[in-house]
Amino acid sequence: MANANSGAAARHAAHIHVISSPRILYVYIYHQRPKGVAVNKPELEFHEPSVGWRKVNGDAERGIWEQILAADPLRGDSTLLQRYDPGADTTAGGVIVHDYWEEVMILSGELTDLTLGKTFTAGMYACRPPGMAHGPYASGRGCRMLVIVRPEPDPTM
Repeated sequence: MANANSGAAARHAAHIHVISSPRILYVYIYHQRPKGVAVNKPELEFHEPSVGWRKVNGDAERGIWEQILAADPLRGDSTLLQRYDPGADTTAGGVIVHDYWEEVMILSGELTDLTLGKTFTAGMYACRPPGMAHGPYASGRGCRMLVIVRPEPDPTM
């Protein structure tokens, strides 16, 4: 089990456990929140997600889609699958920077960070704090990723 902490004063701890066989990859991600920070995601046992794939911020013309698995509408936490179709490219959007934590595990395929000139493949993981620049990306073969988004806790809540 890996413990992924990011930042000088890690506000959240994510414990990641990966089990794989030649045909199946299981990714378990356990989050530990600071005391007093509630999570309002729904309680869901194994099921087929009922929400379909949707365009990501207008990126469907570039072949990028997402499927929300669970979301906390009050705090903005969400867990989703993201899909890049073969040939998808985010070059037009430039380097990506956002104001939330983002964790990404590539489940299948490949994704190339055009700024770094590196290609990442299934089983690789990224943990990005708010403000970390990444991308733009391209995917020749396409890919599927598990993405977890966590805004910084609001100290007033």
